Amino acid sequence: MAVISGPEREVLMYLKSSLHHNKFDGVKASEIANNIDKPVQDVIAACETLEQKDLAAIEKREMSGGKATDLEIHIKEHGLDFLRKEKGIPI
Repeated sequence: MAVISGPEREVLMYLKSSLHHNKFDGVKASEIANNIDKPVQDVIAACETLEQKDLAAIEKREMSGGKATDLEIHIKEHGLDFLRKEKGIPI
């Protein structure tokens, strides 16, 4: 099972909660950053790690100067399973 850091956990929890608000198509990293009080670049880094660990999927990236400035991400079934099994969080 995957191991995730604090920022990755916060992003994954936000993505899970977004499902309860009918945001099935994904959430922008800038929205997550505003709501968890983290810099957007930290949230983008956490999102990229979650995608590498197959817990979330990045749908769109907004780029500037070869660097991501925002992205859209959604939680995957593996991410929900991770929260349910490893953290005891009801889905």
